[in-house]
Amino acid sequence: MEEAFKAFEDAEITAWKHYGEETPPRQFLVRPSGSLTSPIAHRLNQPSFTTNIASNGETADRTNPCISMVMGTAYPKNALLYDQIHRRDHESHGYTHYPPRVRAAHFSFSQDLFETSRAKVELVYGKKTGRAIMENPLIKKTVVPLCGKYSRVNLIIVHEESCRNAQPGFLYRKVLILAYHPQRLFYEQLGSKYLERQEYSIATAAAMAGVHHIPGYYSHRMWIKLQPPSKLRHLETVLGRQNLRAILAAIENPKIVQEEAFTFPMPSGEGIEDEDPNWETSFVHNPHSNTKLLELLPAAIAAQNQVDEEWTDPSSFPEPVFEWWKGQKQILFYQSKVSGLQSIIPVLQKCQAYRNKWHPHEKQLEISIDMQSLREVVGQLMVIQNELLHAGGATKLEYSDAIHDRFDGEAYPMKCSGCGTEASPIEQPSFTIYRPGFYVCRSRISCSVCQKRQRLVPRDHEQYVNTSSVYGRGEKLTKRSRAATTLIRPQEHRTEEQCQSVECVCVKCHESRIDEEPRWTVGTYRPLYIERRMICTSCSTNGNGERSIPSDSKIPSIIPNVPDSLSNFYSACEETTIARIMDSWPASARP
Repeated sequence: MEEAFKAFEDAEITAWKHYGEETPPRQFLVRPSGSLTSPIAHRLNQPSFTTNIASNGETADRTNPCISMVMGTAYPKNALLYDQIHRRDHESHGYTHYPPRVRAAHFSFSQDLFETSRAKVELVYGKKTGRAIMENPLIKKTVVPLCGKYSRVNLIIVHEESCRNAQPGFLYRKVLILAYHPQRLFYEQLGSKYLERQEYSIATAAAMAGVHHIPGYYSHRMWIKLQPPSKLRHLETVLGRQNLRAILAAIENPKIVQEEAFTFPMPSGEGIEDEDPNWETSFVHNPHSNTKLLELLPAAIAAQNQVDEEWTDPSSFPEPVFEWWKGQKQILFYQSKVSGLQSIIPVLQKCQAYRNKWHPHEKQLEISIDMQSLREVVGQLMVIQNELLHAGGATKLEYSDAIHDRFDGEAYPMKCSGCGTEASPIEQPSFTIYRPGFYVCRSRISCSVCQKRQRLVPRDHEQYVNTSSVYGRGEKLTKRSRAATTLIRPQEHRTEEQCQSVECVCVKCHESRIDEEPRWTVGTYRPLYIERRMICTSCSTNGNGERSIPSDSKIPSIIPNVPDSLSNFYSACEETTIARIMDSWPASARP
């Protein structure tokens, strides 16, 4: 493997020279770790500069917190650990931003590792890594969903014919299991669905490979207690490769190496500003609802007032404050990324200005806080949010448990849904928590142009839902909207045949009925019709309706609760991954 890596180093540097680019430092190429004879392999996307050993390093680097988490379980001494892009990068964007020949050199070396390793089970961490595999047309694969205890896990079986060193007489080469990137799990609390899913994925891979897995390592956040202290991890990483003086110096001055980093030319000619990933990864995908905020804010405000220690980042927040914080991305910080105190202060200033509008006859409220204190700035945001929620009567609104407001007073341009005439903007728009960024239409106007009372919709985009009607077809403002965004095919992506009504029959009495608004799952080759429960005049006695299936036996279908349950797991996956899973998902049995 050492000789192959040296050959790859030469090929990669040659590829950069082909484009006339400045040749990046050779020492920032990272060697794979472990043995090709390991029973299990771990694959990640790309090494970063979050390390104490930036130059001439290898993938098994315990000074990197993500790698340390991976190496804590299902990791025998000779475990193969490698990246699909082998060069350190601040943003880990090599998969999309490196020139084609450079990417090809990296992918070729990664494919060599994949094909020559004896591991029959490989864990693939992160969306970028999984997407590179799932979107590769040269890799023939079959997705097999498990059942029972491991029903949340899917096996991606790679066919033997996809490998350049394919052996005759064999059908399959190895099994891939997708897992979350470790960075996604750092701020998840006990009981998080992401921790539970990771636990099942790793446990499945360990059982299939016959390696030891520590039960509860992810679901109980045991990596925090089990991994060695940072100094010992550093010593373990460099021992045997540097002299004792270098080891001691590194232990005395541990740091994240950034000053040596090589800045790669981006396709647009512009670099990407460095950001602290701890801030953005602390947010969850779905924002808190107004009802949830009113439940969380009293405890969060009380926790902020009870401590005097200064906060540094989200990891230092008291637990009630962090619970409030992680649902604020779409509420407070929807316009920019958060990288520290200086990116929070402008949001506070906007919220303060908007709060003053609610007190027109009183003296303008002043911010009597230390603007250099993260604890006080965040505390003031919570106070303002709590005031505006009560002043606006948030709990009295219908669907208050499914929508959230914004509190910065930013004007939201609107138009008439009938004729498109621009209307007056609103200052406190509401959005659904199940489809982040989708505006909830609650207002109507008597339009002077179309002479009708019409609903107000966003002027600049079509991302909106109605509280009482539907978005597209059959996607109401309820918790099932999560399934609609992941497993149900959007109206604009349906074929002409899929938009037509479907003739169905009751599975119990065979009474005919027509589904005027059929729903279909996503997929590339074989979409599934999503069955409905309809009230049947002949056999429905409990008022819940009976299952209806297509009259045409050639139309595969799926029972309606399957997309809802599957979406709880696959909502965070890439669209291409979801499409492949649904293409291979078994259709419901017909009576």
